[in-house]
Amino acid sequence: MLLGSQMMLNKGCAQPQKVSQQTPVALQRPSPVVRGSVSQGKQSHALPTAAPVRAAQNKNAIPRAAATEAVTTTRTQPFDINEAIKKLKVDLDSQMTTGRPSPEVFDETVIFRDPITRVNGFKDYSDIINLFISVKPTFELHDIRPCGPYSVLARWTMVFPVLPDNVPRPWTPKVCFTGTTTYGFSPATQKVNAHVDTWDLTDQQDWFSTDAFSRISQQIFESTLAPAPDEEGRYRVIRLRPDYEIRDCEPSAVNEAFKEGQTEISTDVFMGRPAIQPAEGQLSAGPRSFLGTVAARRFAGSPPNWLLGMAKPEDEAKKLMDALRRDGVPFDENAGYRLVRYEGPNPLPQGKPNEVLVRVDPTYNPVWVNEEEIESKHRFHYKTVQL
Repeated sequence: MLLGSQMMLNKGCAQPQKVSQQTPVALQRPSPVVRGSVSQGKQSHALPTAAPVRAAQNKNAIPRAAATEAVTTTRTQPFDINEAIKKLKVDLDSQMTTGRPSPEVFDETVIFRDPITRVNGFKDYSDIINLFISVKPTFELHDIRPCGPYSVLARWTMVFPVLPDNVPRPWTPKVCFTGTTTYGFSPATQKVNAHVDTWDLTDQQDWFSTDAFSRISQQIFESTLAPAPDEEGRYRVIRLRPDYEIRDCEPSAVNEAFKEGQTEISTDVFMGRPAIQPAEGQLSAGPRSFLGTVAARRFAGSPPNWLLGMAKPEDEAKKLMDALRRDGVPFDENAGYRLVRYEGPNPLPQGKPNEVLVRVDPTYNPVWVNEEEIESKHRFHYKTVQL
């Protein structure tokens, strides 16, 4: 998706790849991602070598990019992928002000794909970008890096309001997305000719994804379950899956929340404690510690309703843990779960928002799970989309 001027850009991209004239396009392995890994209880910051992409993905496979083949022709001059990233970043910053992509950066044949939108050509692409910017979204870029000789991969979080600020409403409905953008470059023009997004909230990435559309609608209606602005803690959402989200919080707040001898914690624990912002280049220049990472699942109700058979904290915690196991997210099972209860905007007891939290293993990197996830995006340039 679009990336704002306030975003943190990764300075640790792979070394520029100089390409001689008339050399065939070759699929190359992207730069390794430095992260923590779990192996027999020991922490290691070396990323295991990625296996070849298998024909059949296992049940824990990360959502793949929609199959796309960008318009390509024979190379005519050397191409530096890192210089292309710099130019792209400058234009993305400019888009937040102008609402329009630059024809000096984006090719006239550019295509745009996400689970519910597809656009062909620069004019229509420029219009859809302008529409996105007009709703005044907020963006955070977690990382951007080369993933192939002519492709760049970014991971981001985006939140935008459903209603304008001047519209009266009993609550503030918002829609949150986390996911990736793969930008493909034309070898001939050295401009972006493919913009493909994947969303973490759905496993159906190809257009038109009815599941993605229903997930967005569900978010809007369930926004009444959000805590009131003066109750909500401070954290960064890194991944938003259909049934839980991964948050990066201030480590001291997480340590306090998961002290022994307590299950229910106060909303004050995460108040006024902003998540630590990593330094530029930290994601690839060295291992990043995710000591404040938690998984959260939100549900409605209050103790009287729990006795009447409505959602109970222990049941919601089990659903959260089962979902983490399904996606291969390691967590501290011995620490159990923590319950946070909010007042929220709904006065009815059955509408009170609650959250169950589980502490994620600090060796887990929620930005890039593994190298295979990056390599899966590398292939998008060589796939075909039926327009």
